[in-house]
Amino acid sequence: MPDLRSVHGLLLASSGEQELRRFERHWTTADITDEELLTSDLYYFGAYQQRELYLALDPDIHWIEVNFTSQKALQSQIIGTDGKSYRKMELYREGDAVPEGSIVVEGAWDHEHCTFCMNRIDEEHIGYTSTTTYWADNWACAWCYRNSVEPHDPRPLLTNYADR
Repeated sequence: MPDLRSVHGLLLASSGEQELRRFERHWTTADITDEELLTSDLYYFGAYQQRELYLALDPDIHWIEVNFTSQKALQSQIIGTDGKSYRKMELYREGDAVPEGSIVVEGAWDHEHCTFCMNRIDEEHIGYTSTTTYWADNWACAWCYRNSVEPHDPRPLLTNYADR
């Protein structure tokens, strides 16, 4: 809903020549009446989680433009479910404890991903990051920020990635 209220449920496929689809409401974040559902313009964000929609819609979430630069990363080895050894990287913040068996690697944290489209944000791309405490450290690429976050309109997120 335009006021950040949302409805979660199952949108059923139409059968045959049927033009109407049935929606089974599971739960809502607020009291949304059936009348509101039937008389409001609703957009279906099947591929997006509620978190991403809040990040795009909420005007109280503060974002800043960032010229991404590589940072230190904490590197460790993990064993996958296939039994193979893999390298695990996570952002290292100065002063964090370095667990046994891990090392700090200069410049190894070389990119982030857009929360909305998973586009890579690196030293060649400007990104935007949220700074509001609960929502901190989410990233938006320039396209998602300009078209959805800044105008608080998630509908452009439904644009096919190739058409952006």
